[in-house]
Amino acid sequence: MLKKFYRTFLSAYENSNYLTTARTRLLLTFLLAFIFLVTILQFSLLLVGMVPFLRVIKVTPFFFLGTLLSLFLLKKGNYSLAANVFSFIATAILIAAIITNSIIKPDAVYTAYIYFIYLSLAVCTLFC
Repeated sequence: MLKKFYRTFLSAYENSNYLTTARTRLLLTFLLAFIFLVTILQFSLLLVGMVPFLRVIKVTPFFFLGTLLSLFLLKKGNYSLAANVFSFIATAILIAAIITNSIIKPDAVYTAYIYFIYLSLAVCTLFC
C-alpha cells in the first residue's frame, strides 16, 4: 500500500534520473515523518501541561502549512521549489523562535536552541 502511495504521489518523476527520484522519495518520506512527529509532539505536550501545549500550538500551523505546501509542490513535479519552501519555512520559524526566546531566556538560546540551526543547515544541504 505504501509503494502504491509513493508511486502515485511521485508519478511526475518517473522519467527522471536515479538521483532525482531518490531525492524526491527521501523528501516525501521526510515530510510525512515530519508531519507525524510534529503531531505526536503537539499532543504529547498535553501530558506535560496546558501552558506548553498552548505555547507550541501557535507555531504548529506554520509548520503544517509549510509542509503541506511543500507536499503540494512535490506532487506537481517541482522538487526544487518544494525543498526550498520547506527549508525556508522551517528555518524562518526556527530563527523566529531563537529571537523570541533570546529576550525571555537568553541562556537557553545559547545552550540549546542554537544547535537547531545546524540541523536546518543539514536539511538544506541534503535536499536543496
